[in-house]
Amino acid sequence: MKPIHKFNNGMGATLCNGCYVILKVDFTKDLFCEDCNKLYNDLHLQFDSDHRCLEALRDIKNKNV
Repeated sequence: MKPIHKFNNGMGATLCNGCYVILKVDFTKDLFCEDCNKLYNDLHLQFDSDHRCLEALRDIKNKNV
């Protein structure tokens, strides 16, 4: 899994892989915000692949919106 980097008119930003909020207005190697990181780690115990964990995380976050 790779960090999501957007360029935002010359000011780069790194987005959370789970809920797509801006983590930092700069490029970083972080993948998740604090909430998504905790949830991802909990889901990782239940699922056998990173892809399934990420799908479940996004489903949970989309239902909470």
